[in-house]
Amino acid sequence: MAKIDIFKQFITFNENFSLFRRSDSILLGVSGGVDSIVLMDLFLLLRLELNLKIAVAHVNHGLRGKKSDQDETHVRNLARDNGVQFYSCKMNVQSYAERQHQSLEEAGRDIRFYFFSRLMNRLQYTCLALGHQANDQAETVLDFIMRGSGIRGLAGIPLNRDKYIRPLRFASRNEIESFAAQNHQSFCTDKSNKDIIFRPF
Repeated sequence: MAKIDIFKQFITFNENFSLFRRSDSILLGVSGGVDSIVLMDLFLLLRLELNLKIAVAHVNHGLRGKKSDQDETHVRNLARDNGVQFYSCKMNVQSYAERQHQSLEEAGRDIRFYFFSRLMNRLQYTCLALGHQANDQAETVLDFIMRGSGIRGLAGIPLNRDKYIRPLRFASRNEIESFAAQNHQSFCTDKSNKDIIFRPF
């Protein structure tokens, strides 16, 4: 029942905000974490009904050695098993950050933005879907306000900007984790997320 409920919410939410349409070509940013894995599953459930062209893009930040490579392999295998095109980029974010005199957060964001943008432009995808959910929105608003952004910070993470969409913003982290557990979805856990908040671009 949980699968049907969250799937219906997914459809209704995105109809209300017109984030994507029938026959769109949608690139999914999939890290391997629970949010992006659930995002992928929901789009796969909707793929035939809306005649969607789905592909997966994964960025291997190289921050956790073999663990990072295992995450990439996991996402690659999921894409293959579901007949979905897979694109990946591997970059040592630590080294890049040092060369550019940036934080890990800034470097990771730049690399992701560059990789996703190149894929979008070269392969003419309609939009890129990212797995940010309701808790990310609340945390981002609070973080922006604490950094002194004032009223601007209340906007938080936009539902869509340019060709980037966030169709999971309706769901809480608990709802997403429950969905994954009840439907036996395997996902990767990145311990670095507990130490570094990578803000969305």
